[in-house]
Amino acid sequence: MIELCNFYYDVINKKPYPNKPLLGEYAFSTCAGIHQDGIKKSPETYEFINPNDLGLERKFYFNKLSSNRVCQQNL
Repeated sequence: MIELCNFYYDVINKKPYPNKPLLGEYAFSTCAGIHQDGIKKSPETYEFINPNDLGLERKFYFNKLSSNRVCQQNL
């Protein structure tokens, strides 16, 4: 699916918006500590489809919204 999307954007000579649902670069990413913790414990609670099924990966970003515990777990 990602390959088809990328092909389409190549044909129209544009880049997809990174926050596009399901196919955007940030579709399966979060900064919020409570979401990061929940996704680590039970991904199906937050994601109705596995990002790997779309050729994407889950990403956790860290900022002021991230919890100390999640930051420590990922260091």
